[in-house]
Amino acid sequence: MRHIIKQNNLSDKINVSSRATSGYNVGNPPHHGTQTILKKLNIDFSNIVSKKTYRKRFKYKRLYNCYG
Repeated sequence: MRHIIKQNNLSDKINVSSRATSGYNVGNPPHHGTQTILKKLNIDFSNIVSKKTYRKRFKYKRLYNCYG
């Protein structure tokens, strides 16, 4: 998703983040299956780790959940 947004010059309009709904995923890199796909597509994911999400973050924002 980040790759597509950057290619289309939308980085200033769309923010993508990896968020965890429970604490055990916080700080983890993308799922191993996702990593395999990103490697095949030559997309860098070295700086992507999951962060904890909080309900207040979404008070005025739209939340989209995407699965590969």
